[in-house]
Amino acid sequence: MLFQQYGYTWCKKLAAEQLDELSEAMSQPVADPGVKPASRLSNTVAKTPRTGRLSSNLVLQQARDFRKQMATSSVDAVVDRFKVEVIKDELGMDTQQLSPSVIKFIHKAAELLWYMCILDPPMYIAWPEYNETFDTTKYIFYKQKDKGRKVKVPVWPALYLQEKGQLISKGFAKGY
Repeated sequence: MLFQQYGYTWCKKLAAEQLDELSEAMSQPVADPGVKPASRLSNTVAKTPRTGRLSSNLVLQQARDFRKQMATSSVDAVVDRFKVEVIKDELGMDTQQLSPSVIKFIHKAAELLWYMCILDPPMYIAWPEYNETFDTTKYIFYKQKDKGRKVKVPVWPALYLQEKGQLISKGFAKGY
């Protein structure tokens, strides 16, 4: 469960950073034509008044569209970073010690989390909190014997089309 929570948060952050980088990369050559890429990189002021004007909804939408079209080419790099930054650094797990089936699960989960986070708008995952009122419109009792009015243990998150959007799949939790 922690793996999904950390992974989702990490993918959202990486997706936002990537979108910023793509928008900047698209804006700079238009705002400063003829300036060599090396000069742009060495420039400590990343945003000039001219690039600020270009960082509009149009540039963001073009960056989102480009990212969606190229998503499959970045998946392996994202998954490799995910294994290091989430699995190893955040969760303290040694991927060399994990079984091939667990590695395969991690790879697929990271891939799906990444795709969910780069959609426009991104999909949203919600976990119930311990002791919160058990909301049967969002969660299903993990087992019949685990019914109750409060959440004891979140088992699987609820999936939404977007934040504050339509529920796609109910999550699971144990109640008490």
